[in-house]
Amino acid sequence: MKKIAVLTSNKSIIFESLNKFFKDINYPVEIKLVSTNFSCDNYVAKENLTEYFQVENFDIVVVDCYEDYLDDRLLDSGKFLKIQYSLLPAFEGNNEIARAYSSGVKVSGITIYYPNSDIEKLKIVAQYPILIKNNDHFDDFKSNICELAEVMSPYVIKSVLEDTVFDYSDMFSNNGNCLGKCSGCKSSCNKPLS
Repeated sequence: MKKIAVLTSNKSIIFESLNKFFKDINYPVEIKLVSTNFSCDNYVAKENLTEYFQVENFDIVVVDCYEDYLDDRLLDSGKFLKIQYSLLPAFEGNNEIARAYSSGVKVSGITIYYPNSDIEKLKIVAQYPILIKNNDHFDDFKSNICELAEVMSPYVIKSVLEDTVFDYSDMFSNNGNCLGKCSGCKSSCNKPLS
């Protein structure tokens, strides 16, 4: 059985979609949410994360909505995969959805990559764009980004678990498009997305 951790600061957009996806395909995996927010049930202090991941030995640590710096020591404690709610290298860092929208860009999206301390040397696993129409409000754009992350992330994570190349056709095989299969952003804690 494979083991996945989802590391977040206080919530994860994709945690529930990962659980549903792997359950629906009857894939033997254990998925654990790990939060550095002490008000969450699954709290691990950020200063204890390195030791925690070394001991738990997850196959993948998925970093989603995590607001702290990922230093080399932490990244050396496991195999990390980060979800960025922008098309890197644009809007790297936190609050990327709001920063992309307020800048006026017409295309944004999702990037899933292997993080390291040097943004110039990242290894991107998958990217997918979202077009921002002139009449899209921020909430529309944010909802589309979140929905894309919920649909795309499980397929990419499954391909990384199986050490195969991610194929976009898998994502489109059910209905011909990736959006419209999810219920929108989800929160693992009762805190609003920033």
